[in-house]
Amino acid sequence: MDVDFPAVYRAVAPLEAIAQAAGRCNRNGLMESGNVVIFIPEEAYPDSAYRQATSITKLLYRSLGSAGMDIDDPNLFTRYYREVYDVAKPENQNKPLQDAILRQDFVDTAQHYYLIPKASVNVLVPYDLEAHEKLSSEVRSHRLTKAWMVKAAAHAISLYRPKKDDPISRWMAPVPVGKNDTSDDWFIYLNKDHYHKRRGLMPPESLECIIG
Repeated sequence: MDVDFPAVYRAVAPLEAIAQAAGRCNRNGLMESGNVVIFIPEEAYPDSAYRQATSITKLLYRSLGSAGMDIDDPNLFTRYYREVYDVAKPENQNKPLQDAILRQDFVDTAQHYYLIPKASVNVLVPYDLEAHEKLSSEVRSHRLTKAWMVKAAAHAISLYRPKKDDPISRWMAPVPVGKNDTSDDWFIYLNKDHYHKRRGLMPPESLECIIG
């Protein structure tokens, strides 16, 4: 997102995520400098890999101090990723995939191989009511297409895939992809009253603010 903030507050995270958040601070160079604050919240991580990478960030900070955590320094990231890979040992992960590759079983390889887990979903939100109504009507009539996704991307947010019993699920309608099928990663948010112009998507059952 092309947004610019004078100050950024970011929960401690993998180093690359911190660098991405810091890139939103004084992005357009309107001030002499910006202010990025990293804080430690109650621990709640989306998965074990995220937790591991966050732990490496914490260890580097304890070792190098604030002066050594220069996110513009390539050497810092070289050290960070070396530590991450030493801990994660990706060559030992996903044994079924490794076995399928060695067998040259391409069908089995395709079933086990993915670059990024589907941890998030795309949600068409009603911050622009006219666009939301038009895009919703279009996809219901013509089903999911690449052209529709390109147009919808500017009016959608990403959020972690809700569990079936998550209250937000009741407000998310899956986008149709065929006569009887629906998408598992594109949804239409149904309640326009849950979207705040400045704060983003704010479901009443959730204490979180999802910026969109």
